[in-house]
Amino acid sequence: SVLYCTGMDKYWINVGEGEGFDAVIKDRVEDFKVNEIGTDGEVVVLTEKKDLPALPEFAKKFKEWKKNPCGEAEQEAAVEEEPSGLLTEDVRKRLDEGLGEGEVLVIGSVSDREKRVAFNKELRSAYPQYAMISEAGTVKVGHCTAHPLFVSLFGPGPAGDLIRYSLSTSRAPFTCKYITDDKHLKKQFYDVIIAKFGSLQASVKEGVATITKKPPKRKRADIEQPFLHFTLQKTDLSWFEASRVLARLLHCSQHDISCCGMKDKKGITVQRCSIKGLLGNKLTRLSHDKVRVSDLEYKNDGLAKGFLLGNRFEITLRDVSAEYKDVVEAVEKLKGGFVNFFGSQRFAKQCRDDLHVGLHLVRQEWETAVDVMMTPCDADTDEVNAIKTGYREDKDATKAAKAMPVFKVTEKDVLFSIGRYPTEPVKWFKGVQYSVRELWVHSFQSWVWNKVLHIRRERYGDKVLKGDLLMPPLDLTSRGERQTPVLCEDPAQHDITEVVHPKPGGPETVYPDNEIAAIFDEVLGSYKLTRDAWATKDLGIKLTPTYRHIVAKPYDLTVTEVEQGVVSLAFNLPAACYATVCLGEMMKRVL
Repeated sequence: SVLYCTGMDKYWINVGEGEGFDAVIKDRVEDFKVNEIGTDGEVVVLTEKKDLPALPEFAKKFKEWKKNPCGEAEQEAAVEEEPSGLLTEDVRKRLDEGLGEGEVLVIGSVSDREKRVAFNKELRSAYPQYAMISEAGTVKVGHCTAHPLFVSLFGPGPAGDLIRYSLSTSRAPFTCKYITDDKHLKKQFYDVIIAKFGSLQASVKEGVATITKKPPKRKRADIEQPFLHFTLQKTDLSWFEASRVLARLLHCSQHDISCCGMKDKKGITVQRCSIKGLLGNKLTRLSHDKVRVSDLEYKNDGLAKGFLLGNRFEITLRDVSAEYKDVVEAVEKLKGGFVNFFGSQRFAKQCRDDLHVGLHLVRQEWETAVDVMMTPCDADTDEVNAIKTGYREDKDATKAAKAMPVFKVTEKDVLFSIGRYPTEPVKWFKGVQYSVRELWVHSFQSWVWNKVLHIRRERYGDKVLKGDLLMPPLDLTSRGERQTPVLCEDPAQHDITEVVHPKPGGPETVYPDNEIAAIFDEVLGSYKLTRDAWATKDLGIKLTPTYRHIVAKPYDLTVTEVEQGVVSLAFNLPAACYATVCLGEMMKRVL
């Protein structure tokens, strides 16, 4: 095995025996081409077909619903409600006299919820300065905490009208003009709207507050959300960069765009993607020099990570140091398989140390994770490094977030969260895109997996051990990580290509019933962790039991000499296998 540094420890890749040869990989963008292999076994290719897809029936229903998403809700709300009978003359007389500061008027015990709801509407419509209090079925009337604030901002009349509007069925906007310039009161207004009036949303322009009703929640049982599936070709872009381009051009959320696998950045990659919603018109007009689309189709569900069988690679090696016959011989040996390590790109994104960040997040060391992210590095610009240095010195997160360039999306998200919740570190990373948070944790999972496999090979070579976990060998007909492994009873009856290791940290993850389990304990213990489920709930990440083959094979492997010193390779790899690891095995080099 060859060792090389990733910034935390060392990374291992099996490169076999022999001298191998040197070559330049990814010298040009077109030297590295990747085409996804879908779950139907077909290679995904970009075509010239870019027509607007026909709307299936469920999408037509969704389109009609979007025109009037709250029609039924309004009709139901417009039905005249039965009076509660609780706002009696005596109660009105007492409220007209006014309640003292902190005084509460007890109405009585009311078990009927509908009566309580009706009374609350009657009370607040007639007396907006008061609010109903319900404690264990006992109904009381007390002062409305929001009313004095609204009076200070808008005056007594508009304040009452605003509260009445919140109870009405009208969906027309409600406007009222500020009568004060107190910025503190204005900020309180937004906080109160969010905390006390969940059905309202507010905006301010030129001293006028506009309050509107939020649309009612979609009834999923009645309305199916359509997803637009399409083929994406990206050139010299990472998945995150490409999805950001699509979100900006389509005016949608980046979170609504999904794919089956992220693919390499430097190269030309083709894959299927999906976007939530009816965006066919916008996508057909998409024009970008690094992003192209084709074959649009509406479906009733979106794509997710792992919904593919593999990838087809076409790779050009330049300045090859070996004779062509030696390259052909190395290719023949490669057909026997390679050690299925995670590639080095799994552990870092440009200068961001995903591996370190993932480790500290799993251990809930929030401040240390931020410190890793905000450490200057050579790959960043002088401007970014200066901002990071400034933050490390003065700890002014909001200032650093505002100064950070727009392309440093993750760093900005974390810094803004720190500024907003300085004493609640558990919230610092929740604003980061889910796929990035997931990548951090998976990066550390993969690191542990690699270390365990390296130690296994040092101690036991390619032997199958009793108690190993087994699954059918990797091929291009199934998604191996989604299957359930079985324990090996007779090693002589099985091949090393059937052996899998679990990714650690998931709940109900099954581990080998042999010496390999002790290696997992050894490696995890060195990071102060155990095999028990990791604490990723605070990150909003759910780890599922997944298993990875320790040996993989390339399929349909061919080699062609383009010219002297230039060789073209084409091969298929099952999902989650790394082409750089495969090539490293062939060339006897670390890539």
